[in-house]
Order: sequence, then structure tokens, then C-alpha cells
Amino acid sequence: MSRSPARLVLLYGWLVPVVVATVGMVVVPARLNPDLPLAGIVAVQMAMWLPWAAWSQLIIAVGDRVPLERGRVLRAMLVHVPLCLVVVTVHIIIVDWAQRTFGIVPPRKLDSVLAIGLRSYGDVNVVVYWAVVGAHVAMRWHEAWRLESVRAARLTSDLAQAQLSALRAQLHPHFLFNALNAVVALVGEDPAAAKRVTVRLAELLRATLAATERSSLPLREELELTRRYLEIEQVRFGERLTVDWSVDEALLDADVPAFVLQPLVENALVHAIAPRAAGGRVEIVARSVGEGLQLAVCDDGAGPQPRASTRGNGVGLRNLRDRLERLYDGLATLNLATRTGGGAEVTVVLPLSRPAPTAPVPPQVNASSAAPSMVARA
Repeated sequence: MSRSPARLVLLYGWLVPVVVATVGMVVVPARLNPDLPLAGIVAVQMAMWLPWAAWSQLIIAVGDRVPLERGRVLRAMLVHVPLCLVVVTVHIIIVDWAQRTFGIVPPRKLDSVLAIGLRSYGDVNVVVYWAVVGAHVAMRWHEAWRLESVRAARLTSDLAQAQLSALRAQLHPHFLFNALNAVVALVGEDPAAAKRVTVRLAELLRATLAATERSSLPLREELELTRRYLEIEQVRFGERLTVDWSVDEALLDADVPAFVLQPLVENALVHAIAPRAAGGRVEIVARSVGEGLQLAVCDDGAGPQPRASTRGNGVGLRNLRDRLERLYDGLATLNLATRTGGGAEVTVVLPLSRPAPTAPVPPQVNASSAAPSMVARA
């Protein structure tokens, strides 16, 4: 059981009414309390209030197991109403025992004890019981709000880190150096292509900055960011890089985490394309799987063994996995596996947030114009 400050108050705070009630009875004129010994007064007040320390912990334990919340009110009431009757009955018996022990009341039959107790202070005990229930509900609401605030703060921090990592990947000196060198080379050979690459670079940076304001994007926008990133990388790799797109058009409006594809694509470029003189092929897949959406980046490189680390300029597979865990509370998965026939496949499976209408997939771009070769197939 959680030992939060509020719960500790419910455990030890019952000493306060013991002291207050005892002092009140002592300072009342003696004619109102004839022949009441101080020990008896203290004992009766302790019997009246201290058991609520135990009752409070019982109520909290029951409330944690059967919470009084929307959609579960009837079930909780079916537990709390009988428990309230039991607690009040036992409490009356405890108080009567203390009173008899110090000679404050004569011995009585159980039915008389219960009748007098219910008439004298039974209503107070019922009010106290439900006050503890209400306090526990308030504590649960506060704890849920606090945990949600912590989770939101973590997500904000993760998003900021992802945004910075994506920007570093795109603004990395080597990336810009290679892209600008390619532009310089194209100026003399193909000025139109040089202009297109420069425009693509500006569009990519502008789109990335715009996307940093959101934690999630429609899949179509995430694919567009990835396409622009690959078009710039195509300048570096030229005909060594071939990109295939396999996208289910019905998913293009589904929400996905911002920058979820960029680290997967970068991982494939760094480990499967860059080390090979002949280059290779990268396939980007988006499809529905059961109740979820699957994103996959496949390559025909050497397989996942050489890429166990998360080096590179992207977020990294480990960081992305942690981010998905926090975003989806364990409902999303990320897996790295060897493809049949060679190469690696990184898959991310996300819960579908909403159905998505049909829309066109990213357009095919000719590799000869310094952009990736893309083949869209559903």
C-alpha cells in the first residue's frame, strides 16, 4: 500500500480527536461529568477514535481493490455499504467495552449495546466512514492527476529529445556538407536538379521545424517528412540507394508519433547502404495488423547483428522503444529481426487511434533527378 503523506495522515491523524475530545471533557464543569476518572475519559476517547486508524487502512485497501469511480459505483457500493455496517457495529462494541472496563456504564446485553450505541453515536461513525471513503477517492484522483502530470512531462521531454535528435540528424555538418557538395557539383551539370535539391533541403528543414510543435502526426505527414529526408540522402548515395514504398492508403490519416520513421530509415542507411559500394534497397511499409498499425523499414544489408548499437545521429532504436513505451503504456512494440533472404527489418506496431480515409501515397520520384526511386504499392 502506498505510504503517501495523505495516507499517513489517515493512519496517525486520529490522535488529534482523542486529544481534543479528552481536553473538552476535562475542562467541562465537573457537574456534567460526575465521578469520571481521567484514565476512563482517555480510554473511552481512545476507543472512540483510535480504531479508525485501522478502519481507515481497511477502507483504503478495499477502495484500492474496488475503486469508487465512474462505471464501478454500483460494485463499490455493494462492498462499502455492508462493510460500513460491520465497522460501525464492531466500533460500538469496542467503545462499550472501554466504558464497562472503567465503570462508566453497567454491563448490558448486546442488543441494548447496539441500540444505545446507534442512537448515541452511530450516525457519527457512519459519517466518519463515508468521510474516509471520500478522502480516499480524493487521494486516488490526486495521485492519478500527479502520475498523469509526470507522464506528460516525460512525454514532453522525450518529444523534445526526439525533435533535437531529428534536427541534429538533418543539420549534422556531414549531412549538410555532402548535400551542399552535391548541389555544387550539380550546378554545372544540371542547374535545374541543383535547384530542386536546394528547395528540398529548405522544405525538409521547414517541415521538421513545423512538426516539432506536435507529439503526433498523421501518417501522411510522417511519410512526407521521411520522403524529403530520403530525397536529400539520395544526393549523397545516388543510384546506390533504391527506396520502395508499400503503404496502405486507408491508414494515411492515422496518428503516429512524430519522427517515428526517421531513426529507422537512418539506421538502414547507416548500416546497410553506406558500407556497401553497390549500395542497396530500403523498403518502407505501412499496413494494418489486427487492431494496430505496423510500420516497417526493411533493407537488404548484412542483417541486424552488426547494428546492435544505437550509434548514429538518429534517436536510436533503444530510445525509440522507450519513447513508445511511455506514449502507449506498453501497447506499442518495436522489433529488430533478420529478413528471410538476408537483410534487416525493423517493425513498429502501434494501436490505431482512429480509422483513416483513403488518400494518395507519396509520389514516385525519378532517381536521375537526385531524389530516391520510390515504388508505391498497396
